[in-house]
Amino acid sequence: MIEAEAKCQRLAARRRGVLSRHEALSAGMSAETIRRRAKSGQWEELFPGVYAMPGAPRSWEQRLVAACAWGGKGVVASHRSAAALFGFPRFQPGLIEITTTRGTRPPPGLSVHRVRWLPKDDLAELRGIPVTDAARTLIDLGAVVSVGEVRAAVEDALRRRLTAVPLLEGVLELRARSGRRGAGALRQIIGELAPGYRPTESELENRLREVLEEAGLPAAQQHEVVSAGRRHRLDFAYPSLRLALEADSKRHHMLSSDWERDLERRNALTRNGWRLLHFSWDAVTRRSGSLVAAIRQAMSVCRAEMAAGQARRLR
Repeated sequence: MIEAEAKCQRLAARRRGVLSRHEALSAGMSAETIRRRAKSGQWEELFPGVYAMPGAPRSWEQRLVAACAWGGKGVVASHRSAAALFGFPRFQPGLIEITTTRGTRPPPGLSVHRVRWLPKDDLAELRGIPVTDAARTLIDLGAVVSVGEVRAAVEDALRRRLTAVPLLEGVLELRARSGRRGAGALRQIIGELAPGYRPTESELENRLREVLEEAGLPAAQQHEVVSAGRRHRLDFAYPSLRLALEADSKRHHMLSSDWERDLERRNALTRNGWRLLHFSWDAVTRRSGSLVAAIRQAMSVCRAEMAAGQARRLR
């Protein structure tokens, strides 16, 4: 009994205090001991036949581990749970979502996706939790969330180099043949990427781009300008109007050196005839109507100034 207890403790220690009934039996624990501990609450049953050991901190990640243990070998966290593990924007810890090749009916509180085949190339591990890899997760997300949410996740994955466009294209070709749900959304997003595409630098830029597209004001993204021999990259720009839009996050200006560089950059662009509009997270996410109005007004001013300049040159 002492040896069985020690084995159970070692197994649970490797998985955030989670232990399955099958593992406990294999370690030498009797079925009656397991039943008694579960009934008394000494072992908390997270899912049928899967327990949390005493003293193990309760967390969303622990429940994900327990869900995978409930499903058995080859089961992984997927879809929105995988997106939250990867830290993709717009996905928060909370939902328990897994993928399995088995047909067992899921218990309450567990979202299960069943597939006929789960290739090893689609699998990874994050913080000790089996999970679909970034590319597979991006495909799967297309089946359960909006295209906008998938696009934000794609931008983030490319920005952090968790995947690459050629890899996504290759995975799409392989998975689409098997009728993988969600492939359409990812194919649409990749199809919209222009040659020389660069991912946005932040989730705030993603949000601003969506506001511009919804308002019918699409702009050149990550546009480069050369001024006084130096290259400056603009978040969004209307080159013909020399109008730029910058998505400003407070964290980007915490250091005085960063602030000084931003001022020098702004002054250089202004001297070169550019008009810059800066927008905060609050402006983009809560006051988008006022933001769009400000952009339209600035565009009108730019057009008027250009027309006046042309008239002066013709005199």
